[in-house]
Amino acid sequence: MDPIELCLLLGRLEFCANQTSRLENRVRIGSKVILKNIATEESLELWIVNLEKASPLKGLVSFTSAIGAALLGLRCGDLAQVNTPYGVLKWQLISVNNYSENKQN
Repeated sequence: MDPIELCLLLGRLEFCANQTSRLENRVRIGSKVILKNIATEESLELWIVNLEKASPLKGLVSFTSAIGAALLGLRCGDLAQVNTPYGVLKWQLISVNNYSENKQN
């Protein structure tokens, strides 16, 4: 590999490493989250997944869904407001676990 290609590759790797570290402890695709409904105290466990893996009845929600989009980038303790046909639901983020691979079903 010539020096210019090596330099470009190292630059891309460094950029990726920095972006990953910025998402540490934040909700991202592949995260398992535990939420608490502010109004009802109800707890909910979800996995944030790509659209093609979404299965809401199994707790697998797409990052493009209302709740998935509201959660992306949040940290523990943050509040997510989700607009629904029945009004705004407020959820507190209790736990974020980021795994190297998504839940398999």
